[in-house]
Amino acid sequence: MATTKLSNNFIENCEATIAKVQEELRNNEWKGKYENYAKDIALNLEMIKKKKKQFHQWEPINLYMNITQAKGSTNFSLRYLGQNIAALNVKNNEVFISTEKSTLQNKKNFGIDTVLKNVEWSSKEAANFRKKFQKKPKRMDHGKKNNEHRIENVLLKEFAKKSASTKQITNIQPVKLADTAYFQMPTALRASKQNKINFAEKGGGIDILARIKKGSKSTLCIMEVKDENKPNEPATKAIQQALAYATFIRELLRSDGGKTWWKLFGFNGALPQKLNLIVAVAMPDGDKQEMFSEGIEFIIENDKLILHQLYFKTEGDKLKIVKHTF
Repeated sequence: MATTKLSNNFIENCEATIAKVQEELRNNEWKGKYENYAKDIALNLEMIKKKKKQFHQWEPINLYMNITQAKGSTNFSLRYLGQNIAALNVKNNEVFISTEKSTLQNKKNFGIDTVLKNVEWSSKEAANFRKKFQKKPKRMDHGKKNNEHRIENVLLKEFAKKSASTKQITNIQPVKLADTAYFQMPTALRASKQNKINFAEKGGGIDILARIKKGSKSTLCIMEVKDENKPNEPATKAIQQALAYATFIRELLRSDGGKTWWKLFGFNGALPQKLNLIVAVAMPDGDKQEMFSEGIEFIIENDKLILHQLYFKTEGDKLKIVKHTF
Protein backbone atom coordinates (compact mmCIF):
# COMPACT_ATOMS: atom_id res chain seq x y z
CA MET A 1 0.00 0.00 0.00
CA ALA A 2 1.96 2.98 -1.32
CA THR A 3 1.32 6.66 -0.79
CA THR A 4 1.45 8.84 -3.89
CA LYS A 5 2.62 12.43 -4.02
CA LEU A 6 0.14 15.24 -4.47
CA SER A 7 0.11 16.95 -7.83
CA ASN A 8 1.53 20.47 -7.94
CA ASN A 9 -1.79 22.06 -8.90
CA PHE A 10 -3.85 20.38 -6.17
CA ILE A 11 -4.04 23.48 -3.97
CA GLU A 12 -4.91 25.65 -6.96
CA ASN A 13 -7.73 23.27 -7.89
CA CYS A 14 -9.11 23.38 -4.36
CA GLU A 15 -9.00 27.17 -4.27
CA ALA A 16 -10.71 27.30 -7.68
CA THR A 17 -13.47 24.98 -6.41
CA ILE A 18 -14.17 27.23 -3.41
CA ALA A 19 -14.17 30.36 -5.57
CA LYS A 20 -16.52 28.76 -8.11
CA VAL A 21 -19.01 27.74 -5.40
CA GLN A 22 -19.00 31.22 -3.90
CA GLU A 23 -19.56 32.70 -7.34
CA GLU A 24 -22.50 30.38 -8.04
CA LEU A 25 -24.04 31.13 -4.64
CA ARG A 26 -24.05 34.89 -5.17
CA ASN A 27 -27.54 34.22 -6.48
CA ASN A 28 -29.09 34.93 -3.06
CA GLU A 29 -32.48 33.35 -3.77
CA TRP A 30 -31.34 30.10 -2.17
CA LYS A 31 -30.74 31.78 1.20
CA GLY A 32 -34.37 32.62 1.88
CA LYS A 33 -35.47 29.16 0.81
CA TYR A 34 -33.02 27.40 3.12
CA GLU A 35 -33.85 29.77 5.97
CA ASN A 36 -37.51 28.78 5.60
CA TYR A 37 -36.51 25.10 5.46
CA ALA A 38 -34.69 25.48 8.76
CA LYS A 39 -37.61 27.26 10.43
CA ASP A 40 -40.12 24.63 9.26
CA ILE A 41 -37.93 21.71 10.34
CA ALA A 42 -37.26 23.29 13.74
CA LEU A 43 -41.02 23.56 14.31
CA ASN A 44 -41.37 19.83 13.51
CA LEU A 45 -38.60 18.45 15.73
CA GLU A 46 -40.78 17.60 18.71
CA MET A 47 -43.34 15.97 16.40
CA ILE A 48 -40.60 13.83 14.82
CA LYS A 49 -39.41 12.70 18.27
CA LYS A 50 -42.97 11.95 19.35
CA LYS A 51 -43.67 9.89 16.24
CA LYS A 52 -40.49 7.84 16.68
CA LYS A 53 -41.63 6.82 20.18
CA GLN A 54 -44.60 5.00 18.61
CA PHE A 55 -42.51 2.18 17.09
CA HIS A 56 -39.32 0.18 17.46
CA GLN A 57 -36.75 0.29 14.68
CA TRP A 58 -35.80 -3.20 13.56
CA GLU A 59 -32.22 -3.84 12.50
CA PRO A 60 -30.91 -4.10 9.83
CA ILE A 61 -33.58 -1.62 8.66
CA ASN A 62 -32.73 2.04 9.28
CA LEU A 63 -34.67 5.29 9.44
CA TYR A 64 -33.92 8.14 7.05
CA MET A 65 -35.58 11.49 6.48
CA ASN A 66 -35.21 13.91 3.59
CA ILE A 67 -35.85 17.63 3.72
CA THR A 68 -39.35 17.38 2.22
CA GLN A 69 -40.38 14.94 4.93
CA ALA A 70 -38.63 16.91 7.67
CA LYS A 71 -40.31 20.22 6.90
CA GLY A 72 -43.67 18.78 5.89
CA SER A 73 -45.23 15.36 6.41
CA THR A 74 -42.66 14.16 9.03
CA ASN A 75 -42.95 10.69 7.50
CA PHE A 76 -39.92 8.39 7.59
CA SER A 77 -38.17 6.39 4.91
CA LEU A 78 -37.12 2.84 5.76
CA ARG A 79 -33.88 1.71 4.15
CA TYR A 80 -32.00 -1.56 3.94
CA LEU A 81 -28.36 -1.41 2.76
CA GLY A 82 -29.05 2.21 1.90
CA GLN A 83 -31.99 1.44 -0.40
CA ASN A 84 -35.52 2.73 0.18
CA ILE A 85 -37.75 -0.26 0.92
CA ALA A 86 -40.84 1.35 2.50
CA ALA A 87 -42.40 4.52 3.90
CA LEU A 88 -43.53 4.89 7.49
CA ASN A 89 -46.29 7.23 8.63
CA VAL A 90 -47.64 7.93 12.10
CA LYS A 91 -51.21 9.19 12.45
CA ASN A 92 -53.01 9.62 15.76
CA ASN A 93 -50.39 7.49 17.52
CA GLU A 94 -50.89 4.66 15.00
CA VAL A 95 -48.05 3.59 12.72
CA PHE A 96 -48.56 2.58 9.09
CA ILE A 97 -46.13 1.13 6.56
CA SER A 98 -46.38 1.27 2.78
CA THR A 99 -44.19 -0.27 0.06
CA GLU A 100 -46.14 1.09 -2.91
CA LYS A 101 -43.29 3.28 -4.16
CA SER A 102 -40.62 0.64 -3.52
CA THR A 103 -42.19 -2.67 -4.58
CA LEU A 104 -40.48 -2.93 -7.96
CA GLN A 105 -37.05 -2.04 -6.56
CA ASN A 106 -37.48 -4.40 -3.60
CA LYS A 107 -38.10 -7.26 -6.01
CA LYS A 108 -35.26 -6.23 -8.31
CA ASN A 109 -32.73 -5.66 -5.53
CA PHE A 110 -33.67 -8.32 -2.98
CA GLY A 111 -36.25 -10.67 -4.53
CA ILE A 112 -38.92 -9.45 -2.07
CA ASP A 113 -42.26 -8.76 -3.73
CA THR A 114 -44.39 -7.99 -0.66
CA VAL A 115 -46.92 -5.21 -1.25
CA LEU A 116 -48.10 -3.23 1.76
CA LYS A 117 -50.62 -0.41 1.38
CA ASN A 118 -50.73 1.63 4.60
CA VAL A 119 -50.72 -1.51 6.74
CA GLU A 120 -50.41 -1.20 10.51
CA TRP A 121 -46.80 -1.52 11.67
CA SER A 122 -47.85 -4.05 14.32
CA SER A 123 -49.77 -6.25 11.84
CA LYS A 124 -48.77 -9.76 10.81
CA GLU A 125 -48.14 -8.61 7.25
CA ALA A 126 -45.73 -5.89 8.39
CA ALA A 127 -43.97 -8.28 10.77
CA ASN A 128 -43.45 -10.79 7.97
CA PHE A 129 -42.04 -8.04 5.76
CA ARG A 130 -39.53 -7.05 8.46
CA LYS A 131 -38.54 -10.69 9.01
CA LYS A 132 -37.57 -11.02 5.35
CA PHE A 133 -35.05 -8.21 5.78
CA GLN A 134 -33.89 -9.47 9.16
CA LYS A 135 -32.58 -12.49 7.26
CA LYS A 136 -30.23 -10.02 5.53
CA PRO A 137 -30.96 -10.87 1.90
CA LYS A 138 -28.11 -10.20 -0.51
CA ARG A 139 -28.52 -7.56 -3.15
CA MET A 140 -29.14 -8.90 -6.63
CA ASP A 141 -28.72 -5.59 -8.47
CA HIS A 142 -25.12 -4.45 -8.02
CA GLY A 143 -25.40 -1.14 -9.87
CA LYS A 144 -22.89 1.58 -8.99
CA LYS A 145 -25.44 3.81 -7.26
CA ASN A 146 -26.72 0.88 -5.20
CA ASN A 147 -23.17 0.08 -4.10
CA GLU A 148 -22.50 3.67 -3.04
CA HIS A 149 -25.72 3.67 -0.99
CA ARG A 150 -24.67 0.40 0.65
CA ILE A 151 -21.28 1.79 1.64
CA GLU A 152 -22.84 5.02 2.95
CA ASN A 153 -25.21 2.95 5.09
CA VAL A 154 -22.44 0.76 6.50
CA LEU A 155 -20.35 3.83 7.36
CA LEU A 156 -23.32 5.57 8.99
CA LYS A 157 -24.03 2.55 11.18
CA GLU A 158 -20.36 2.30 12.15
CA PHE A 159 -20.24 5.99 13.07
CA ALA A 160 -23.54 5.72 14.99
CA LYS A 161 -22.30 3.11 17.47
CA LYS A 162 -22.63 4.37 21.02
CA SER A 163 -19.98 2.28 22.77
CA ALA A 164 -16.39 3.46 22.31
CA SER A 165 -15.21 -0.13 22.76
CA THR A 166 -16.99 -1.20 19.55
CA LYS A 167 -16.22 1.88 17.44
CA GLN A 168 -13.31 2.12 15.04
CA ILE A 169 -13.35 5.94 15.23
CA THR A 170 -14.47 6.98 18.69
CA ASN A 171 -14.89 10.74 18.17
CA ILE A 172 -17.51 10.69 15.41
CA GLN A 173 -21.32 10.58 15.29
CA PRO A 174 -23.55 10.97 12.21
CA VAL A 175 -26.05 13.80 12.09
CA LYS A 176 -29.52 12.45 12.89
CA LEU A 177 -32.50 14.73 12.66
CA ALA A 178 -34.00 15.10 16.13
CA ASP A 179 -31.50 12.37 17.10
CA THR A 180 -33.87 9.99 15.31
CA ALA A 181 -33.31 9.55 11.55
CA TYR A 182 -30.29 9.85 9.28
CA PHE A 183 -30.74 13.22 7.58
CA GLN A 184 -30.35 13.59 3.82
CA MET A 185 -29.00 17.12 3.45
CA PRO A 186 -29.53 18.76 0.05
CA THR A 187 -27.46 21.57 -1.42
CA ALA A 188 -28.06 24.32 -3.95
CA LEU A 189 -25.26 22.95 -6.15
CA ARG A 190 -24.60 20.36 -8.77
CA ALA A 191 -21.01 19.12 -8.47
CA SER A 192 -20.15 16.46 -11.04
CA LYS A 193 -17.26 14.04 -11.31
CA GLN A 194 -15.80 16.37 -13.95
CA ASN A 195 -15.68 19.01 -11.19
CA LYS A 196 -18.25 21.14 -12.97
CA ILE A 197 -20.07 23.18 -10.34
CA ASN A 198 -23.32 24.99 -10.96
CA PHE A 199 -26.08 26.57 -8.89
CA ALA A 200 -29.23 24.44 -8.99
CA GLU A 201 -32.62 24.77 -7.32
CA LYS A 202 -32.49 21.02 -6.75
CA GLY A 203 -28.84 20.34 -6.26
CA GLY A 204 -26.90 17.31 -5.17
CA GLY A 205 -27.07 15.80 -1.70
CA ILE A 206 -24.28 15.39 0.83
CA ASP A 207 -23.36 11.73 1.33
CA ILE A 208 -22.67 11.93 5.07
CA LEU A 209 -22.90 14.73 7.61
CA ALA A 210 -21.27 13.96 10.94
CA ARG A 211 -20.09 15.62 14.14
CA ILE A 212 -16.46 15.08 15.07
CA LYS A 213 -15.14 15.89 18.52
CA LYS A 214 -11.72 17.48 18.81
CA GLY A 215 -10.70 17.85 22.44
CA SER A 216 -13.60 19.50 24.24
CA LYS A 217 -15.17 20.91 21.07
CA SER A 218 -17.22 19.34 18.29
CA THR A 219 -17.35 20.41 14.69
CA LEU A 220 -19.14 19.44 11.51
CA CYS A 221 -17.78 16.99 8.94
CA ILE A 222 -18.92 16.97 5.30
CA MET A 223 -18.01 13.60 3.79
CA GLU A 224 -18.05 12.38 0.20
CA VAL A 225 -18.22 8.59 -0.19
CA LYS A 226 -16.80 6.69 -3.16
CA ASP A 227 -17.30 3.00 -3.90
CA GLU A 228 -14.15 2.67 -6.00
CA ASN A 229 -10.50 3.65 -5.83
CA LYS A 230 -9.30 4.02 -9.40
CA PRO A 231 -6.28 5.81 -10.88
CA ASN A 232 -8.52 8.14 -12.89
CA GLU A 233 -10.62 9.01 -9.80
CA PRO A 234 -8.07 9.45 -6.98
CA ALA A 235 -8.70 11.02 -3.60
CA THR A 236 -7.41 14.39 -4.75
CA LYS A 237 -10.14 14.46 -7.40
CA ALA A 238 -12.88 13.11 -5.14
CA ILE A 239 -12.16 15.69 -2.45
CA GLN A 240 -13.16 18.48 -4.85
CA GLN A 241 -16.82 17.43 -4.65
CA ALA A 242 -16.70 17.29 -0.84
CA LEU A 243 -15.01 20.71 -0.84
CA ALA A 244 -17.76 22.15 -3.03
CA TYR A 245 -20.49 20.91 -0.68
CA ALA A 246 -18.50 22.01 2.39
CA THR A 247 -18.23 25.52 0.96
CA PHE A 248 -22.01 25.50 0.52
CA ILE A 249 -22.47 24.44 4.17
CA ARG A 250 -20.10 27.20 5.26
CA GLU A 251 -22.11 29.78 3.31
CA LEU A 252 -25.34 28.29 4.73
CA LEU A 253 -24.08 28.59 8.31
CA ARG A 254 -23.10 32.20 7.70
CA SER A 255 -26.51 33.05 6.25
CA ASP A 256 -29.50 34.34 8.26
CA GLY A 257 -30.69 30.79 8.89
CA GLY A 258 -27.26 29.54 9.96
CA LYS A 259 -27.87 29.48 13.72
CA THR A 260 -30.96 27.33 13.25
CA TRP A 261 -29.15 24.93 10.92
CA TRP A 262 -26.31 24.59 13.46
CA LYS A 263 -28.83 23.39 16.06
CA LEU A 264 -30.54 21.09 13.54
CA PHE A 265 -27.15 19.48 12.90
CA GLY A 266 -27.14 18.50 16.58
CA PHE A 267 -24.97 21.16 18.25
CA ASN A 268 -26.12 22.47 21.60
CA GLY A 269 -23.87 25.49 21.82
CA ALA A 270 -23.91 28.74 19.88
CA LEU A 271 -22.66 28.88 16.30
CA PRO A 272 -18.91 29.55 16.64
CA GLN A 273 -17.53 32.87 15.47
CA LYS A 274 -14.74 30.85 13.87
CA LEU A 275 -15.73 27.61 12.17
CA ASN A 276 -13.36 24.71 11.54
CA LEU A 277 -15.28 22.48 9.14
CA ILE A 278 -13.86 19.07 8.31
CA VAL A 279 -13.97 18.12 4.62
CA ALA A 280 -13.47 14.40 4.05
CA VAL A 281 -13.44 11.77 1.36
CA ALA A 282 -14.06 8.10 2.21
CA MET A 283 -12.79 5.55 -0.32
CA PRO A 284 -11.97 1.83 -0.56
CA ASP A 285 -8.41 0.88 0.30
CA GLY A 286 -6.26 0.32 -2.79
CA ASP A 287 -2.74 -0.35 -4.01
CA LYS A 288 -2.02 3.36 -3.89
CA GLN A 289 -3.23 6.07 -1.57
CA GLU A 290 -3.05 9.79 -2.12
CA MET A 291 -2.60 11.08 1.39
CA PHE A 292 -3.11 14.77 2.00
CA SER A 293 -0.37 16.48 3.95
CA GLU A 294 -1.27 17.14 7.57
CA GLY A 295 -2.90 20.50 8.08
CA ILE A 296 -4.10 21.34 4.56
CA GLU A 297 -6.74 23.97 5.16
CA PHE A 298 -8.46 26.75 3.28
CA ILE A 299 -9.50 30.00 4.90
CA ILE A 300 -12.76 31.80 4.12
CA GLU A 301 -12.87 35.00 6.18
CA ASN A 302 -12.74 33.74 9.81
CA ASP A 303 -13.53 30.11 8.92
CA LYS A 304 -11.45 27.13 7.87
CA LEU A 305 -12.13 24.10 5.68
CA ILE A 306 -9.75 21.32 6.75
CA LEU A 307 -9.10 18.29 4.51
CA HIS A 308 -9.21 14.71 5.81
CA GLN A 309 -9.35 11.17 4.44
CA LEU A 310 -10.68 7.75 5.32
CA TYR A 311 -9.82 4.44 3.62
CA PHE A 312 -11.84 1.30 4.27
CA LYS A 313 -12.46 -2.30 3.27
CA THR A 314 -15.92 -3.88 3.11
CA GLU A 315 -17.27 -7.39 2.97
CA GLY A 316 -21.05 -7.51 2.78
CA ASP A 317 -22.34 -5.31 5.60
CA LYS A 318 -19.01 -5.48 7.44
CA LEU A 319 -16.57 -2.59 7.27
CA LYS A 320 -12.97 -2.20 8.41
CA ILE A 321 -11.41 1.23 8.52
CA VAL A 322 -7.83 0.86 7.31
CA LYS A 323 -6.60 4.42 7.74
CA HIS A 324 -8.05 7.80 8.62
CA THR A 325 -6.77 11.27 9.51
CA PHE A 326 -9.45 12.45 11.95
